[in-house]
Formats: sequence, structure tokens, C-alpha cells
Amino acid sequence: MAPRNRYVFAVDCRPHRGRRFFLAALLILLVLLGLFYVGGRVASRSVQYEKTNVVVPDLPEDLRGFSILHVSDLHGETYGQRQAAIASAVGNVGYSCAVITGDMLGPNGEYQPLLDLISALPDSAPIYYLPGDEDPDYLDSVGHGTATPFAAWAELLASRGVTILDRPVLFTRGRNDAARLWLIPDSILTMDCASEEATWQGRMNSMVRSGGSDAGIRVANYQLERIQAIRKVIEGKQILETDILVLVTHVPLTEDTVNLRNENSTRSDIFATRKASLVLSGHLCGGQFRLPFLGAVWVPGLGNFPEDDEIMGLTWASGVPQHISPGLGASSIYPWWASNRFFNPPVITKLVLTNSM
Repeated sequence: MAPRNRYVFAVDCRPHRGRRFFLAALLILLVLLGLFYVGGRVASRSVQYEKTNVVVPDLPEDLRGFSILHVSDLHGETYGQRQAAIASAVGNVGYSCAVITGDMLGPNGEYQPLLDLISALPDSAPIYYLPGDEDPDYLDSVGHGTATPFAAWAELLASRGVTILDRPVLFTRGRNDAARLWLIPDSILTMDCASEEATWQGRMNSMVRSGGSDAGIRVANYQLERIQAIRKVIEGKQILETDILVLVTHVPLTEDTVNLRNENSTRSDIFATRKASLVLSGHLCGGQFRLPFLGAVWVPGLGNFPEDDEIMGLTWASGVPQHISPGLGASSIYPWWASNRFFNPPVITKLVLTNSM
């Protein structure tokens, strides 16, 4: 009789080895995903400074080298104590002016991170602030115990030398101030000054008759003064054919927007989008949630995986050069899964005007 095989009724161990292999592979995958996530978040905490030349063919010689520090979309984020990382990145950078294109306060109106950022910038150049769509109103018609029309946060900015950019600002250089550059809020180009003035004058008259609040009257007075200053520039033809125009907007201009404006203006119009030598914008936060080699996963209005030149950096909108700041923080315009910056370092950019490559 053949000897009995003692292993015939033994338990097969191979399924146990398979499960162990699966669990080990799953653990390795989870570790890799964890490292990937940590890497993406760490990469999004390192503040970067970039310098970009902007070619303006008709740039006057005395404006060659004029530079703008472009800052945008902090959204109340902090980078070290009193924004130490921002101070380290740009604290020694020289520039002609700084332009902030909005959405700098936190989601609940937190303004201290913005004030710390202002303190981190060199104080040798003027700073201009264009409020964004997620910023609270910079004017206060209710009142908070002061005699200015500004909201508390805007008043604090003003006390630190920051100017709210709600009207054209002129820079001059050279002999007899012949080289001229304007910072212009983009919204002014499509503004009906006469209608706006009539509206605010009507509100003013109504508040005076009915005994309206002092704060409301201060805001109406401010708006009337602002509109009159704008009309003085436009109707007084203070912008010359040879002047350089830098438009400032929070939301980037699109090809369709620029084309529509061009259709509604003539080539002889000086106060027009086509005359801009540069547009400054922000809003998109560089796509916010990005993947290595693939870029932004999804951007509002642009869909899945748009090209980078649609969402950040120096690009073109129907022939008009536009710099879209990658920003510093995270915007609420993105869905929950993209609510934080991911593989998307915060960036502050210095734009230098030149007339040659």
C-alpha cells in the first residue's frame, strides 16, 4: 500500500499570503498618497518672488525700468509670524509702486494678515489697493465712530499709506514730467459718469431732506468727489496719446470682453482698453488645486485642465498684454475638494517695463 500523503488535508496557506500582499500594497499606496498630499501642501506654503519683463514698444525712455510689484488674493492667509515668509521673499526688492488686485481679507473679514503683509513690504514706494469681489465694501454708510467714509479695514490701510485705487493715478518721469504712466481701475472705462453722478446726487439730496445718517452722507459726498475727479481726467482730456495706460482689475479680462469693448470704441479713442500697455488682474489663484505635470485640475469658467496662460502669468487678451497674478491664498470660488492650494506655491511678481526684449 502506498504511504498516505500527510498534506492532503492540510490548510492551503496561499490565500493568507495573498491577503498579506494586498494589505502591504494598500499600506504602501496609502503612505505614498500621504507623502504626495504632504508634498503638495508643503509646496504651497513656500512664498516665491518672480521678476518678469513687460515689453512696451512705445515706452518713453524715462519710463524704462518702471516696475510694479503685483500682489493679489491673500484671502487672509498667513505665512509665518507677521508674514515673515513674505518679508523674506520681497523685503529687499525695489520697485516704483505696488499694486494689490484684491481679495486680501479673510473669509470673515480678517484684516490683520493683510496689515502684516503691508508692513512686510518696503515702505519706499506707494501702494495701491483695488478691492476684489470677495472683499467687504471699503466704504461704510453705517459708521464706526470715525469721521471718514471708509470702512474700518480700509481706514487702517490708509493709516499705513495704502491708497484705495478707485480713480486714475498719474506717475510722471523725466524732464518737464514728459514721460507719463497712468494706473486706471478697469471699471472706469465702462462707467457712465453722468448717470453715476446723478444717482449719488439724488441719494445725497434724499438723505439731507430726511435727516439721513452722517455716515451715509459722508459716503455720498465721497462718491460725488470721486466721480468728479474721474470726469476731470476723462472730459478734461488729461490722458495724452503718448501716455502709458496700466489697467487694474480683479477678475481677468477675457478675449470676448476685450473684443466687445473694441467693437464699441474707435481706434482714435485714447481712453479705451485697446490703448492699455498692460492689464493687472488676479482672482483665479493660479488654478488653486494643481497636479504635477498636469496643471490646474479645474477653474471656474474655464473647465477642466485649462492652459496655464489662461489663468496665470503674463499672457494676452485679444492683443492686450495681461498679467494674472497666481496669488497668495485660496479662494472660495473653488469647490470643497479644491478649497486649498495644492502644488501651487504663492507668488508675488515684480513687473518691469521695457521697450526691448
